[in-house]
Amino acid sequence: MKIFNKKKYLIVTAFVSVIIITMIVLSFNKKNDGLKRAKDAIENIFFFLPETKYDNLNDIPDYCKISLVYGTEFLSDAKYLDKDDHVVTKKNNKNTIKAYSKESLLKSLKLILGDEASIDLNANEDGEYQALIENGCGYNNFSFSSLTYDEFNEYIYSYEDDDAIKSKIYFKWEKPVINDDTVELTAKALLPIKNQDGSYTVYVNGERFTAVGHIDKGKKLEDELNKIYDEVDVKYNFILKKQGNNYIWINYEIVDNINNDSNLINDNYLITED
Repeated sequence: MKIFNKKKYLIVTAFVSVIIITMIVLSFNKKNDGLKRAKDAIENIFFFLPETKYDNLNDIPDYCKISLVYGTEFLSDAKYLDKDDHVVTKKNNKNTIKAYSKESLLKSLKLILGDEASIDLNANEDGEYQALIENGCGYNNFSFSSLTYDEFNEYIYSYEDDDAIKSKIYFKWEKPVINDDTVELTAKALLPIKNQDGSYTVYVNGERFTAVGHIDKGKKLEDELNKIYDEVDVKYNFILKKQGNNYIWINYEIVDNINNDSNLINDNYLITED
């Protein structure tokens, strides 16, 4: 009888241990999911931001704010508009367009830029919505093409545009530095552009004024890019602050030791376009 009780005790103990370990793992994953969600959104735009430093990310252009969350987990409560007459419909089928309300957009932005996040979706005197004009921030976001805004219903949506420019950026993230509720992230980023002969020219900035490598046709792109990362001294630094289950993006800065210090330029790999 004692042996049975001992065996029963061991089984219960093992079962409880498994539950505790599972809860710890799930809690850890949930915490990291919030950071990954923020990183995925940031990857949409940072390579193309017009300034090299931001102490307040609400200062980035409104189009960049839209691209930051469009198509991400931050912006999930979509509505559907009929393609022909834009009457709101609950159906999601080939005749509908996914749309987001202005309210939903702002709510999503606050989850990554903080409570002060704002966006101007008013038309200017020419009837144009400045917040919808592509400025580069949409090039790496493949979830939309040309944005349109229905001012009357306050919905924003995307039409398919075969001529929309898209540029796949490749990233290499360093291990996060965590200090209490603050996280420091550092990434390197490369933009490979395919040439007519099938080779690639690799750039280190969105303006494409600094090429840092050439990849011959037939070589495996990602393997060759991994070799170039270590040769390029351009880093993108981010500071995020934990707020609940989210991470608020509070600082951004490019540290460019190629173009900022001529002594560090290596003529063997650096090519600058006129």
